Amino acid sequence: MATATEFAYLHSTFLTILEKELGGFPPVPEAVEEILNRQGDAAAQPIPDEMSSWLDLLDLGISPQRLRTYGQRHRVPEKTIRLLLRFYVGRNPPFPADRDKVDWLATYLFRMRESEGNRPPGWAKSELQEILKGIAFPTLSAESQTVLSELPPLLQDINDMRDLSQITDSRLLERVRSLKRNVGEEYSHPVVLAAIVNYNLVLGKKFDELLKQALEQAHNLLSSQQISKSFDEQELIWSDYHSNVDALQQLSDWSRTRPPEKEEPVPVQESVVDRQLERLGIDSTREASKLKNRIKELANHLRANPAITSVRVCGTPLPLEVWESHSFQTLFQQREQNLRADFARTVTLALAIVLRIYEELYAYQNAKSLGEQWRKQSDSLFYLLCEGLRLKETLLRLSFVARKSGDPEMAQHFTLTAEKLETNLAKVSELF
Repeated sequence: MATATEFAYLHSTFLTILEKELGGFPPVPEAVEEILNRQGDAAAQPIPDEMSSWLDLLDLGISPQRLRTYGQRHRVPEKTIRLLLRFYVGRNPPFPADRDKVDWLATYLFRMRESEGNRPPGWAKSELQEILKGIAFPTLSAESQTVLSELPPLLQDINDMRDLSQITDSRLLERVRSLKRNVGEEYSHPVVLAAIVNYNLVLGKKFDELLKQALEQAHNLLSSQQISKSFDEQELIWSDYHSNVDALQQLSDWSRTRPPEKEEPVPVQESVVDRQLERLGIDSTREASKLKNRIKELANHLRANPAITSVRVCGTPLPLEVWESHSFQTLFQQREQNLRADFARTVTLALAIVLRIYEELYAYQNAKSLGEQWRKQSDSLFYLLCEGLRLKETLLRLSFVARKSGDPEMAQHFTLTAEKLETNLAKVSELF
């Protein structure tokens, strides 16, 4: 419960954020005026519960994006952030936008703190516990603990990224938004919030670095006039990712056009139905690039964590056989054109297609349920269906070759991979 002093401070903060949109300050009810005028001991007393409704009403005019924009243009004092965090976390029942506001405020606070110097491990968690002291939190559920265990591999994926297109193609941000939703009402628990802040800080640094790199590449390729016709650079830098998806995708596509650096080849075969897909308006080059990036991410992840037996995609675990994991770990060592190399290339491609199906089906179903545009997801799924069907035939053919070559174990693994692929392709074919 807020004191009169805290109420007055929050009231002033909300009006300051809203002043430009309101064109001035609205009339204040007498009961609110009385609280604002309290002095001395009276100002330290808690306000009646029903008076919090006035703050709730003002807050309804402050969207997460408006709060973010205000914070980017005006340095928000730490005292304000602490009070806002307590206000949003302590509100019961919470408003739908509270989650995004808490997420941004906590990250904003610790980004400022981080700039002050190095901090010991766990500093965000301990400081959040201190800020939210007095607010009751239940014991963290097993489901939320499982979700938190999925963040470290994603952080490794982020650190391995070298191009903005790897972020847009991998759907990394959508995957993490899914994880954040999976913690439900426990999002404001200090342990959960500290983990989310850590992820946001790591991603924010990497995103800013790759965005700057992509903008420089765009300026080397195109005129300023061409760029300004596509998006506002300042808006792209300041706004959140989800409000600029199309502009970021355009920028990612431009960054792909630069001369490729020498690197290890990644085994994504050209689809035999590219021309048909092109006639349908599906960009097979972009879709193939997404598969390529997914294979590289998985290979890096499994080389760094060889003992893991599954990967989680949009909250769903995908079990990995030992030989599947080994195929990713040794993928770039397979230089020869032989059956063993074909095994690594086709198995990793098949698993990448399965993971992309998981991601796109989740995004497709989510978009449809929210009434949003789902054409992009539909196009991606159709591409994956075509590529998957082609690859399934290749796997079965290689299974026959392996059996004839006297390697029944490899033949069985080819067949099992084809069956796993077919099971997931069936989910996609139902949509078409």
